[in-house]
Amino acid sequence: MSKPKKRLRALPFLLLLLAAAVLLTARTQAEKQQYIDTRPDTPLMASLRAQSPNHSLDLDELVASPLPAEQDAGPILYNATFYPDARTVVCTVSVPRGGGTAPYLVRYDRRPIPGRYDPGEDRYGVRRLYFEEVSVPRFGWLDLVDAGSLNGMEYNPYADPPPGRVRFLLDEEYAFPR
Repeated sequence: MSKPKKRLRALPFLLLLLAAAVLLTARTQAEKQQYIDTRPDTPLMASLRAQSPNHSLDLDELVASPLPAEQDAGPILYNATFYPDARTVVCTVSVPRGGGTAPYLVRYDRRPIPGRYDPGEDRYGVRRLYFEEVSVPRFGWLDLVDAGSLNGMEYNPYADPPPGRVRFLLDEEYAFPR
């Protein structure tokens, strides 16, 4: 058998592999988007719903659409949602490179509110950040700081930025309660 005939026989197999790779990538992207769009559930939210089963938690979107970081190449803030009944803000961001991140919501009164996340919850390069005991959602921005750069010191959003800080500006139109 000549080489061109062998190549022609391999072509359908290569096309099948290419189609499978495209379908797998599309499926992964769809799963990632579903994870981003899914509303999170904290223990406090679950207990509030259990107290009043027919009551759904109110929510206010703090950002209208995905926001890039101030830096051109950096993480993306997919959504930020305030749950007034639970006094909780949940932000969904692309996972910054590196290890530990210290998230802070910075209020207009200059007070940073530390957040938390569960690294085991990270999926598809996406991380959920939880800020609890939030009374009024008047925020200027969301800061992601390399936890190692703080060296045990309290974070001051108005001091010289620590190396590797990522900042998302929250649009005033969406950062105030309606």
